[in-house]
Amino acid sequence: MKNNSFGKYLITLKNNGFYAPTGRKYFAVWGDVKIIDDELVENLVLIDEFNNRTQFLQIGDDEKCVIIKTKDIDGIVKCNDKPHSGKITDVNNVNRDTHVWIAS
Repeated sequence: MKNNSFGKYLITLKNNGFYAPTGRKYFAVWGDVKIIDDELVENLVLIDEFNNRTQFLQIGDDEKCVIIKTKDIDGIVKCNDKPHSGKITDVNNVNRDTHVWIAS
């Protein structure tokens, strides 16, 4: 497997987010980012009507990672320190989860 690591990032996702192994829904992920060039991903590559390939990123280590399509990314922040991933009080004074999956 050929992986190119770019360091740790906090990545927010568009639309529906993803479900982690915990069964909870997350809208952001933090960890080591790698562009994956692998036979597994070759089987996942999607070709759209304009013949454009979809690229995938692996966030996290091989034991605990999320694979996302680059088209699903809303924002990326270089972030070497682990972000807060617990409860917060939002602008409406509501206590809620941050919805950040820690993948490293």
